[in-house]
Amino acid sequence: MTARRLATTALAVVLAAGPVVAGAAPAAAEPLPKRTVVSKVVKNKGHLIFKGRVDPGDPGKNVVIQRKKCATCAWKFYAKTQTSDTLHYKREIAVPRQGRWFYRAKVSRYGGYGPSRSGVWKVYLA
Repeated sequence: MTARRLATTALAVVLAAGPVVAGAAPAAAEPLPKRTVVSKVVKNKGHLIFKGRVDPGDPGKNVVIQRKKCATCAWKFYAKTQTSDTLHYKREIAVPRQGRWFYRAKVSRYGGYGPSRSGVWKVYLA
């Protein structure tokens, strides 16, 4: 490389890096907005249905149903479903013979929105 070409390349790299301010900390990224994930549990012909709506959402996007078996346990994957054309989802859920289980819906990050979750539902056999 010639000296002139090398100097031009170095200048381009410095300009592309942007201004450097001594002692400046990188700006913290703003958190992404959350979606509204509405959920409810209904009884239908002897079965429990976990259903709800994702707003704003897109048809055909995944909704993960999570379950934990105690109040202090970690959330685990239970089932996956997709939103309908009207942005609703539903999935049949199980009920424990003893004790109680907790369910919630989770939507992953996409379309400029962060990961979003529904409220928690406690399910038990009465």
